[in-house]
Amino acid sequence: MTPAISFAIMHLQSVPERRAWAMALCREIQKTAPCAIVKDIKGEIWDTSRRAWLSAARQGCSHLCVLQDDVVLCKDFVAGLVEAVKVRPEHPIGCWCQLNIQREARERGHSWFRVVGRVWGVCTLLPVADALDFIRWERLNVDWQDMRRDDSRLGLYLLTRDMDTWLTVPSLVEHAGEGQSTYLPGGGKQFKALGTPRVAAVYTGESALDIDWSKGLENPLVNRNQANDLVKYSHLLRDGRHDR
Repeated sequence: MTPAISFAIMHLQSVPERRAWAMALCREIQKTAPCAIVKDIKGEIWDTSRRAWLSAARQGCSHLCVLQDDVVLCKDFVAGLVEAVKVRPEHPIGCWCQLNIQREARERGHSWFRVVGRVWGVCTLLPVADALDFIRWERLNVDWQDMRRDDSRLGLYLLTRDMDTWLTVPSLVEHAGEGQSTYLPGGGKQFKALGTPRVAAVYTGESALDIDWSKGLENPLVNRNQANDLVKYSHLLRDGRHDR
C-alpha cells in the first residue's frame, strides 16, 4: 500500500520574514499532500512541536512529517519521500543532517545511513502510531525544565524504545535559515540564535525521484555517538527513577 504522508510546519511568527517562508513552503507541499502551519504561540519550541505532530495526525495519514519553517525543499520532495517510506515504512526517517557520515555514505553510493538515539528537528518523519506514542510518552516522562529542545525529546524517546533513525542521502531539505536557527537555551519567551551554522552535509536540490532507495539498505553506515545527557537521562527513565 502506498504511504500517505501529512505535513506540519513549525512557524516562528516572531520573525517576520519567516511568515513568507512558511506560506511558500506550505503551498508547495499542498500541491500533493495535506499540510498545515502551526504557529509558535507560547515562545516554547516543544509546545509548537507537540502541536505540529498532533496537527499532522488529524489528517488520517499513515505517516507524519514535521518541518521547520526555514527549509528549502529539493525537487519532487513529497513524491520522493513517499518512495523512501515505501522501503522503510516502520522507521523514523530524517531528511536533513549535518554529520560527516552523510558524506561518507554518499561516497559509498548509499542512499541511507542510520543513527542511534538521535534526530534533527529540521525535517523528521514518523509512522503515525510512533508519533502518537511519542506524544503520550513525553507527557508522562519528560519535564519542560529537564529538556527544552524538541529534537532532544524525540531522540530520548527513540533511545528508550531502541529505535534507530534512518537518514536520507542526500538531505532532502536544506536549512535556509541556518543563521538564525532557534531554540530556548535560557528559558522564557526569547528565542536565541545558535552559535554555529547548520547546513546539510550533502544537499543537491535535485529530484528526490532520482534516488535509488535500495542502496545502502543491507549494510548502512551507523553513527552511534549519542549525546551524553540523553544517555544519562534514558538510564534514569529505564530504571524508573523519573516518574511524575
